[in-house]
Amino acid sequence: MILSFSNCFALVGPMPLSIVIGSVNLADGKAVTYSYDEQGKVIWSKNASDDIKRIGNAMLQTETGKEQLDKAISSQTKITFQIKDRRDKSTIMGDAQYGIPKDYDGTTELKSATINIYEQSIKEILASGEFGSDPCLEIASYWASQDGDTGLDNYIGAVAGHEIEHIVSQANRVLCYNYRHNKTAQNKSAKELVPNIIKVRILWEMYVK
Repeated sequence: MILSFSNCFALVGPMPLSIVIGSVNLADGKAVTYSYDEQGKVIWSKNASDDIKRIGNAMLQTETGKEQLDKAISSQTKITFQIKDRRDKSTIMGDAQYGIPKDYDGTTELKSATINIYEQSIKEILASGEFGSDPCLEIASYWASQDGDTGLDNYIGAVAGHEIEHIVSQANRVLCYNYRHNKTAQNKSAKELVPNIIKVRILWEMYVK
């Protein structure tokens, strides 16, 4: 499904701002926490990796990014965040990976999951100007690409917001299950629709609001 620019604009609206002290789980099982000092600066716990700081700092710039990060924090799923070079030779910017029981249908929360962000793929896509047929993503990518390394980190945060939805949303997990068992273009579009809207909304709030 192709989103129109008008639809994208209409879906961006004010969202409640929730400042939390929470945790994002790492592979070692120890929670990473963040808080705010008196000047509003984000303070990460000592065990926060550089990847967590990059992803989290980018997400915490916007209301939608904060909302997605809060979803990850409040989820019963232990989520690991990693920034890597690329996935094989593909141009995939990120993915959500989780081990699932054979009969898993998406209706229950996962025990653990990993979100991978592929930095080199993002760099190449931003540099290429080839964003596919979705005008919302093309415009949002243009804004991000104008901002050098800061734009790269912002886009990393937006991709993370997208991937979080695949893990924490029961409705989306069911759509992912449907796609795994029937890999049609329609099922793929269905599972990516809301995560793509979230990604665009995060970028919109970074560069327009």
